[in-house]
Amino acid sequence: MNDQSVKADAGKIQPTLVPREIIRAIATIRAYGNAKYPEGGKDNWKNVEPERYRDALCRHLMAYLDDPHGVDEESGYPHLWHLATNVAFLCELEKPKPFNENKYMWECIDSIADFIYHECEYGETWMYDKKGKRVMTTDIGRFLEGLCDLKDYFERKCKA
Repeated sequence: MNDQSVKADAGKIQPTLVPREIIRAIATIRAYGNAKYPEGGKDNWKNVEPERYRDALCRHLMAYLDDPHGVDEESGYPHLWHLATNVAFLCELEKPKPFNENKYMWECIDSIADFIYHECEYGETWMYDKKGKRVMTTDIGRFLEGLCDLKDYFERKCKA
C-alpha cells in the first residue's frame, strides 16, 4: 500500500495530518489583519517583534482559558483563532535560520584578520606561518599573501 518504488515519500511531512479547521482559523485572522493593517502588504506581520506576538498570544490564551467560547471584542473572532495565528507567526519568525557557509567563512577570515591586525606592534606586521609560529614581516606583499593563504584554508575548512 505504501510502495516507495512508486512514490518515495517516507520520512516527509504529511500536511494532511493537520486539522483543516486550524488552517481556516489562521486564514480568517490573517484576512482580518490584512484589512486592518493594509500598509506593508500581506506580509506586514513579519515586521513585528516576536515579543509582541508572545504578549498577544498570552492575552488571547488567558481570555480563552477564562471562556473557551469567547470572542475577541474588536474582531469578533474566537480568541482561540487569534491564539493559533500568533503561534503560527512565532513558529515562522523563530524557526532556525539556514546555515550560510559563505557568511561563516568570511566571519572566520574577518576574525583572523582582526586578530592579526591587533597583534601588530610598533609599525611591525606580525603574522603566523603555516605551522602556527609567530613571525614578523615588514613586506606587505608577504603579509597579504599570508592572508590569502588563510582565506584559502578557511574556504576549505568551512566547506568540509
